[in-house]
Amino acid sequence: MKQLKLIFAGLLLLVCVSACKKDSGTNAGFDPAQYYIAGVRVVNYKTNFAIIFTPGGASRQLTVGGSLVSAGSYQYNGSHLKITDATFGDADLTIINNAITDYAGNTGFADASLLRIPGNDAFAGKKFQGQLRLNNESTAIACTIQFSTDSKFGFRFNSSDFTSPTAPYTLQNNAVATGNSNGQFLLVMANGKLLVSTSNDSNQMYGEFSQVI
Repeated sequence: MKQLKLIFAGLLLLVCVSACKKDSGTNAGFDPAQYYIAGVRVVNYKTNFAIIFTPGGASRQLTVGGSLVSAGSYQYNGSHLKITDATFGDADLTIINNAITDYAGNTGFADASLLRIPGNDAFAGKKFQGQLRLNNESTAIACTIQFSTDSKFGFRFNSSDFTSPTAPYTLQNNAVATGNSNGQFLLVMANGKLLVSTSNDSNQMYGEFSQVI
């Protein structure tokens, strides 16, 4: 009898340990509409992209300076975020601890992150410096992007001198913005960096920027 009790206690312990491990990989309280996906992919040339989720199951994907926008839908079942997109292809993302751990379908998620939308405008009053490459050319061009506190931005090559930003930008959410300053811009905050793509006629530019102010 004592031996049976020991066996039962051991089985109960294994069940508890297994349940704890399972719980550690869940997404308690995860709401896709409070997150966005930011990443880098190739659309003719290297560029950034962002996917925005809205309550009710609609999604919107922006890329190539915001010149390409695709409306889609999504479903979330507790561990898989399934995105349906006729333009860029469907994807099934495995979400563990509120992060992308695996994906199937659309290969554009190889360099992408699931990020929580900040509570305030992530661009306002900040200045970034980095380099842009035209159509994947080997030569990079140094440039500066600066944002005002009244939803405007400015862009300049090869100069740290900067006049007041004058081009309006539109928040798609507090970490994704679009605007036009001698070309269409898609501005995406991702893991402490500003991912920038711009499109003008047949030319594309892409670069990663670091905050200096």
